[in-house]
Amino acid sequence: MSIATPTFTRAMIMQSPWVFGAYSVARLATFMAPFAVLLIEQRFFNELSISAQTPVLWWVISAYTAVTVVRLSGVLVECWTNITFRFHAMGVLQLHTVAAAFRRPAAEPAPVHPAESINRLRDDAGEVADFPLWLPEVIGTTIATVCAFAVMWTIDARLSLLALAPLIIQGLVATAFWRYYLVYRYAEGALNDTFSHLIGTIVKSAQTIQLLGMQTMYIADVHALGEQRKKNALHSEAFEQLASRNLVDVSIAIASAIVLWYAIPEIALQTIGVGDVLVLFTGLSIVATMPQTWATFVGDYAQQKVSIERLVASMPDQPRALIEAHRAPADTATASAATPVPPLEHYSVQGLSYRHTQGGGVSNVSFSLQRGSLTVLTGRVGSGKTTLLNLCAGLLAPQQGTILWNTNESDGTWSRAVVAVPQQPFLFSAPLRDNITFGASPEGLADVLTATALDADIAEMPEGLDTAVGPRGMRLSGGQRQRVGLARALLRRAELMILDDVTSALDVVTEAHILQHLADTGTTILASSNRPAVLAQADTVIVIEDGQIIAHGPLAILLASSPSMQALWADWQSTPHSGTQQPPTTHR
Repeated sequence: MSIATPTFTRAMIMQSPWVFGAYSVARLATFMAPFAVLLIEQRFFNELSISAQTPVLWWVISAYTAVTVVRLSGVLVECWTNITFRFHAMGVLQLHTVAAAFRRPAAEPAPVHPAESINRLRDDAGEVADFPLWLPEVIGTTIATVCAFAVMWTIDARLSLLALAPLIIQGLVATAFWRYYLVYRYAEGALNDTFSHLIGTIVKSAQTIQLLGMQTMYIADVHALGEQRKKNALHSEAFEQLASRNLVDVSIAIASAIVLWYAIPEIALQTIGVGDVLVLFTGLSIVATMPQTWATFVGDYAQQKVSIERLVASMPDQPRALIEAHRAPADTATASAATPVPPLEHYSVQGLSYRHTQGGGVSNVSFSLQRGSLTVLTGRVGSGKTTLLNLCAGLLAPQQGTILWNTNESDGTWSRAVVAVPQQPFLFSAPLRDNITFGASPEGLADVLTATALDADIAEMPEGLDTAVGPRGMRLSGGQRQRVGLARALLRRAELMILDDVTSALDVVTEAHILQHLADTGTTILASSNRPAVLAQADTVIVIEDGQIIAHGPLAILLASSPSMQALWADWQSTPHSGTQQPPTTHR
């Protein structure tokens, strides 16, 4: 679903109606100023014989001054309102797109690749934010052209028509060329998206590419794509030059030659004055802008549909939200924080189902968590553990089933009291301190570092908490990254913690240290893990197979009664580095 260009343009205008109105008035004044100058020039040069002392001459000078002041004032207002309107409209589109991204369940794949989204938020948002400013441009050009041609007609109708002929031809040719120009403009957007996607892939996967020895292939792809972009840009620039600048210059030169050819004899016969000839030339420069302006406007109007569709593709579920009235982020945040989340006493899921388009997921899952309990999901790879965790964390929207926070069906507000930690937490290229606090209060940071055993690692870093972790935390080990994610979660003191195999990269001693601390916090925890130490610590173990729960209960009972759990436990016990763990007889 897309949004019609008139509807979209009207919405952009309504984002800043007063600014747009001021720009329109200033732009129209700027267009009409040359017309006033045209009349002044005609009066002055037709009366060259008057002396400098005559009132008429002083009137002409005063009129010139007044028109100049009005024009300069209009230009200043026009510049301010133009920039203000464009950047405000573009900012609103960007804010709405980002807000839609936050409303979308985070674990669902984005509609558009992140690298392509950057292009769209920059180029396409700028394109549609600028388009409304074409309306006063076209209207002003048309009014000024009609007025200029009317004055030319009163001087010499035949001469005006002769001069108009090459300008009409120029407009028709420009419109024809503009169609080809737009083809390359559309291709430019697609090529830019592909290039951004390719560069993003190279930067993100540089190490993998090197390990696989694929550098030559990717370098060749970058070179080939660069050549395509160069050829497309050459064609685009060539057609733009033909459709706008050069054709206008040629048509004005031809029209001016026609005026001179026929006007010189009439000046000699004194049937028209010098001022009239000057008016004809000035009028030509005004009239000549209209075909180019209309050709550009028509082409730009066609471009709007493409840009709007590209923006709407970033939020296909609610496209109208892209152009809704803008609300200040502070107002939205205040409204969200106004609804407190009650303390968690009981958390349950009933008949929860979610199937991925490519296969996999969970089906008709039900279970409950009690306050302060540790519940661990376990199963083989691809059994649906991560999907279930994402549903419980609000990162996926259930296709069926309900989630209850205490006794109330979740309305999404409870997600503010939940913190989820993925197996590979995302880290910014920023100091370690900022990656842990992540906008939260640093109060209790020292205790969190001790609980996650990061204090010993930080003590060995020359810059301590100010150590830069590098892009995506590449300067840290896998275990350190996991513990940073845990520290980030613990610092927030959430009602419910959801952990996706967050100890998989830890040694047995560090894992035991962290598990003991988690037990001491009394926080309600839902985790996934295949590690024997984590399963032994759990109050309840839930065994998942093919997206369904096949067994649940304390580990000791499952090991005695569930063949699936017995087989999994035997496999994990024989896995290197899993740690030796005897079947437990008690649980937390």
